[in-house]
Amino acid sequence: MKVIQAQRNVEIGLQKVVEKIQSLDKKEFASPKLYAASLHLLEKPGKLLRPALVFIGSMMLNLKEDFVDLATAVELFHVSSLIHDDIIDNSCTRRGTEAVHVKYGISQALLAGDALMANAIKLVAPYGNNIVSYLSGAAMAMCAGEALELESRTKTLKRYLQIAHLKTATLIGASLSVTAVYAKSRLAEKLNKIGTMAGIAFQIRDDVLDYLEGERDASHSNIIDVLYSKTKSVSQAVDEAVKINNANVSKAIMLSRSIPDCSSKALLNSYLESIRLPKELR
Repeated sequence: MKVIQAQRNVEIGLQKVVEKIQSLDKKEFASPKLYAASLHLLEKPGKLLRPALVFIGSMMLNLKEDFVDLATAVELFHVSSLIHDDIIDNSCTRRGTEAVHVKYGISQALLAGDALMANAIKLVAPYGNNIVSYLSGAAMAMCAGEALELESRTKTLKRYLQIAHLKTATLIGASLSVTAVYAKSRLAEKLNKIGTMAGIAFQIRDDVLDYLEGERDASHSNIIDVLYSKTKSVSQAVDEAVKINNANVSKAIMLSRSIPDCSSKALLNSYLESIRLPKELR
């Protein structure tokens, strides 16, 4: 029952995040087109994994603040990166809808990504310089990962995992641990590691499912392509990718066992399990 209540608390928090996004001051954008471009992907917010992890992390520490602004900022950082990634990769769709640059043009999309980043910083600022620095570091890692992907001609598993760590896992790790950093908790580093391992598993999961569903983006280093160059067999490549995904999820859950029991810990583990690829794919 306590896990159900924890999940309900997360759902309430996520609804507040959606409302916060919808309440962004249209006057600050000045241009109605920039406002529309900035909120385009946020009209279908998806699972809101990163804001959910902010709330779970805070509940694991029994913190009393609602952290809605912080959770909203994390999502704005994430969506800003998606808008810019789609431009770099020349992707036509995102979350089943037109990419921002396709619908509004490259110039407006660039400005939309910048506008969301500016709003994220504005929301983070009241939490102090330490948190601004912490999340800025995660954003910088995402940029570094994108740059490495553009520069990487040799697609090795080591390089793939490095890029997945920087582009995806860093922000997920920061999302789970940012309230612990704010509270100066000794659990901050452990939560970051759990989130980072989950983030790598999450990226692998997305890659495998996209590949199997025929939606592979040739501009990205899909793990199946990387492993196929080694195994020369798609089935073996999928098998190996599932093993790596499962290993990261299992390591994250094992590390979470050292955290004192609470309802939000059980909820975290259920989130981690949802990232695990089924063994039937192997």
